Amino acid sequence: MFYRMLWPLALASIIVFSSGRADPQLPEFLQLARIDKVVHFFVFGLLATLVLRVYDNKNTHIKFAFMAIIITSLFGFLDEWHQYLNPYRYFEVADWMADTLGSVVAVIAYQSLQHYRRLLEMNINLNWKKNNTSKIN
Repeated sequence: MFYRMLWPLALASIIVFSSGRADPQLPEFLQLARIDKVVHFFVFGLLATLVLRVYDNKNTHIKFAFMAIIITSLFGFLDEWHQYLNPYRYFEVADWMADTLGSVVAVIAYQSLQHYRRLLEMNINLNWKKNNTSKIN
């Protein structure tokens, strides 16, 4: 279970670091289109899925789904509060709503769509064999 905690902690750290910066994270033309809500939706959806995977490896229990959503939503609120404390940023309720909605949709997708779940749970073999090391003459 410990190694499963590394991914959500890494993503949460990146979010905190990014939201503490003074400069905008997206190019100006994307900010005008309000695409930042879409980014919030998907990043916090990923975070919720990673949090859910810490507790729920093979079973689909509703209590784990609610915990993942609550943890992610609370983290989104704290992230917005963190931005409020930065003089160059501000608290935006719409961002927090996008965070929470993204976490709800991602957890529901992970819990109910088996194909999506299998894709996320696929094992990747990183053991590269060195028997193809031929020298070029």
